[in-house]
Amino acid sequence: MRALIRAGFGCAIVLIVPAVGSGQERAAVAQCSFDTAAVTSLHTFTIGLAAAGADLVPVDGPPEALGAAEAIASHFAAPGSMSLPLWARVGVMGSSASSPVPAVGHGFDDFIHLTLSRDGRLGGRNLDIRTASAEFNEALAQAVLRADSASALPVPSEFLERTRNRVTLRLVDVDKVNVPSFPLMRMVIPTIRAESGVRVIRLPGAEYPRNAAYAAVEDSVEVQYVVSEAGVADVNAPFALLRVRYRPFAEAVIEAVRKGTFEPARVRGCPIPMLVRQAFFFAIRR
Repeated sequence: MRALIRAGFGCAIVLIVPAVGSGQERAAVAQCSFDTAAVTSLHTFTIGLAAAGADLVPVDGPPEALGAAEAIASHFAAPGSMSLPLWARVGVMGSSASSPVPAVGHGFDDFIHLTLSRDGRLGGRNLDIRTASAEFNEALAQAVLRADSASALPVPSEFLERTRNRVTLRLVDVDKVNVPSFPLMRMVIPTIRAESGVRVIRLPGAEYPRNAAYAAVEDSVEVQYVVSEAGVADVNAPFALLRVRYRPFAEAVIEAVRKGTFEPARVRGCPIPMLVRQAFFFAIRR
């Protein structure tokens, strides 16, 4: 089941949930159904672009990343409608997740990885954008291509050439970050309030990457993934890395999560898929 969003930036937003039967949406999960109307509230936020550092956390700079984010935002056209899967619209009643890594949530945490040529053009046009909304992904990809066609992307500096002219941008909730960000659009999402969230039953410890252990390299990893109504990580849903510096640590975390078992979130007693976030810390004992 998916919710349909009609959205725009700088204007009123209308969000439409598909009607079923009497006009009220109903969720049916694992042969258990409930009326979503009584447990739904609206979540409003502005999604935008910011520069991302080596550990994927939003940062102030480099100038080329800020210039690229601004150019893409100026060429972005909000889709006429957007759809979201059920798991992207579930939250826990009274929850206020705190983390040093600000997240958009709802399946919109993703990155744009760009390589710029010496004259400020895209080095490649294959953009891999994987939020929970296919319509938003297409709109954002088109904005990147329009900015490139308009020669609006920045010319790399000598400093950026040291990183092979690569720029990483991150989708952010502009009200949650304290670094420069560039708004794309305003969203209103009907969020289903679960009375209980996901609980870990068994989660194998993430294995310390061998080469990293030998080199005494440490890292912190924060991830988002979907726990299905069956109590396992949904491998078909996006797996977002909110913070990580070294790829082997990310791979170790993903492997551990895929082997985990969970008590799923519940709404009116019904198990329901839900997006969760979790932090892993890799440190050498001294």
